[in-house]
Amino acid sequence: MGEWGARGLYPVILGIDPLVVNRFIDSGGEVAGVCEPRGRPGSVIGGCSVPEMPKNPPHLAAVTVFVNWYLSTSGQKALVEASHYPSLRVDVPPVGVPDYFVPNPKLTYVNQYNEDWYMNNRPVIRDKLKTILAR
Repeated sequence: MGEWGARGLYPVILGIDPLVVNRFIDSGGEVAGVCEPRGRPGSVIGGCSVPEMPKNPPHLAAVTVFVNWYLSTSGQKALVEASHYPSLRVDVPPVGVPDYFVPNPKLTYVNQYNEDWYMNNRPVIRDKLKTILAR
């Protein structure tokens, strides 16, 4: 996606990986801005780090061990280091996370993982984005 924006194929990129943005800037590229939706801080799409468990996994104990580690301080530190996205855990510092990705504690963000939001608001926003971006 970042390369598409850099080549001018798309004027706006939503949900780009912060590592890609930083590589683009480091190589001399220009970014017009990283913005938040007007009146609503945060993104218009959810993140990519929600663990999911398959139905009837073959090794339930292994899934449980992994998810427990993933949600632990050490698991979240590993995730932040690898993805450069901040953790919601207050005991995990945002080391290596670009400033524009670090949540502002003075703001209230949309919880995009709430079932009501996901089932009711997300489809409406997705359809509006499709309409806007199709122009």
